[in-house]
Amino acid sequence: QAQAPDSILKLPITQTKEITLNHKFSVFSLDYAGIDYSNSMLTQYMYLLEGFETTWNRVGTQRNATYTNLPAGTYTFRVKATNRSGIWNEGTPLTIHVLPPWWNTWWIKVIAALVAVTAIYRWYLFRTRRVRQKNELLESLVNQRSRELVQSQADYQQVIKNIPVGIYTTLKKDDAKVKFVFASPMFCQLSGVTQEEVINDYDSSFKNIHPDDIQSFLQSNAEAGRKVAPHIWEGRVILNNQVRYVHLESRPHKENENQTIWNGILYDITERKQAEEALQKVLGELEERVQQRTLELAKANEAMSTDIALRKQVEKKLHASEERLNLALQGAGDGIWDWDIINNTVYYSP
Repeated sequence: QAQAPDSILKLPITQTKEITLNHKFSVFSLDYAGIDYSNSMLTQYMYLLEGFETTWNRVGTQRNATYTNLPAGTYTFRVKATNRSGIWNEGTPLTIHVLPPWWNTWWIKVIAALVAVTAIYRWYLFRTRRVRQKNELLESLVNQRSRELVQSQADYQQVIKNIPVGIYTTLKKDDAKVKFVFASPMFCQLSGVTQEEVINDYDSSFKNIHPDDIQSFLQSNAEAGRKVAPHIWEGRVILNNQVRYVHLESRPHKENENQTIWNGILYDITERKQAEEALQKVLGELEERVQQRTLELAKANEAMSTDIALRKQVEKKLHASEERLNLALQGAGDGIWDWDIINNTVYYSP
């Protein structure tokens, strides 16, 4: 009914050209009728809802159309009727506006889009801030680690410089010649070569070995390289026209089938060698003295043995004399006494 409180018609239906339906009208029906005063029951109908359908619906004498859950939009409802002569006549079209629900309106979509864009933007800012904070933290850690590495490298170089031991690293690839990849200042000093020389020319590292010791070094070095075994060598080097003793020791590390790294040390043992030589000299002198004293003791023992034999002979002779004296005294009729003043003893004959 037009102008009723809950009616969607603002004017009578004969004067209404359009209506508006909100989302609550999910199902609605349209009734229509063709005017035929002779026999309206035989009137045929067909209808079409433009915007939703593309073909006419022939429904015979049915005089209503029902639609369910139409999408929001504007539609035009058209209806035709035919009389007994078969001529189709179209009635007044009705424009129908189906409103979307409030959550599907353009302004809600705009607000939702703005909220989504704002949320994405805020999330982007949050992520950007987190990434920036992580990058700053990472950069700080990297800078700190870099400073620690620089300090550690400086400390390592200081240690390498101050310890009285030469450190070196050599590398051998496949059948290529061995080369130095690192040589500390002390190693160069004990070898009598510069760091540039030893890096560029491996053979320069043993050019100052004493001529009498070079062959033993080359043999032990070649054997260790062939067996990929530790290399230990002691010998003499000539530095500034002075002979020094050195100890060399290295260990291999096979990184892969074609590459072996040797880490080694070189240090001065001249004082130890001198101490060993002095000890050997002292031991030699002591052995000589022991032999001499042994000889002297042997001679003294021989002399003592001779003296003991002579004493025994003398004692034997004295004993025989005593026996003869006792016999003589027994044969004589006199008594004899003897006083040993030193031992304070007195002897009386029978």
